[in-house]
Amino acid sequence: MIDVSIITISTNELHYLKNMYFSLKKWEGNARYELIVIDNNSSDGTSDWLKEKAPEIMVIKNRKKQGFAFNNNIGIKRSIGKYILILNPDVIFIEPILNDIVTYMDKNDDIGLLTCKLLNKDSSLQNAQRRFYNLQTMFVRRFPIYRELMKKSLINKRHLYYYQDKGKIFYPDWILGAFMLIKREVINTIGFFDERFILYFEDVDYCRRIWKNGYKIVYYPYKSIIHLYNRESDTKKLFKGLHLQKGAKIHLQSMIKYLKKYKGRSFGFT
Repeated sequence: MIDVSIITISTNELHYLKNMYFSLKKWEGNARYELIVIDNNSSDGTSDWLKEKAPEIMVIKNRKKQGFAFNNNIGIKRSIGKYILILNPDVIFIEPILNDIVTYMDKNDDIGLLTCKLLNKDSSLQNAQRRFYNLQTMFVRRFPIYRELMKKSLINKRHLYYYQDKGKIFYPDWILGAFMLIKREVINTIGFFDERFILYFEDVDYCRRIWKNGYKIVYYPYKSIIHLYNRESDTKKLFKGLHLQKGAKIHLQSMIKYLKKYKGRSFGFT
């Protein structure tokens, strides 16, 4: 029986994918898992390398690039595990983790989604747990000028659970989509990721739906991974001359879709 179906999307990210794969093999030899890679129309030889070096992996190759939600939904539909782990390719395993988090989830029926502790390359902690947006945080976090100026503000720190004890379990509003362990029954209950979001806000939307359907989201700090966090929409990349770069434009479009979807019913704000 497969406990965990790991789904990762690679768009010309073979260099990341190799590190993730080899670290997974090193630390998770005793875990019952399957690895499904969505080759998102890569031109770096991803599918060929996987077929030659890792034939046990299920590779699904797209003829054209698709979004985060679409690709993960393909993987989920092909998966057979009791749990689904949505995993970024820029992740490195540094200790055994799968058996431990599966055991925790098995013992807690009310938990629908789990994330672990995400670390930067230098082992510093990433603030990967977030509160739902309010009007203040929407401006501070999503608009580059405000975001840079307000990085150390109380508004931003509250949004990032800055003062939360990250050494203990707690229940954040939403988490980044880099590491999301989801119970199969949750997917059966609330459905798949919303494919109207091409990139960004799929994780916010899905977490909101999880809470709405009576499940909890848990931050589980007793296991860690490294997340290299290659952010396309980072402030440093947002502007090219006077024009927003593609990643930032998509981010803004997804934000608007999210706001329209919930029609002002608090938007999941807290």
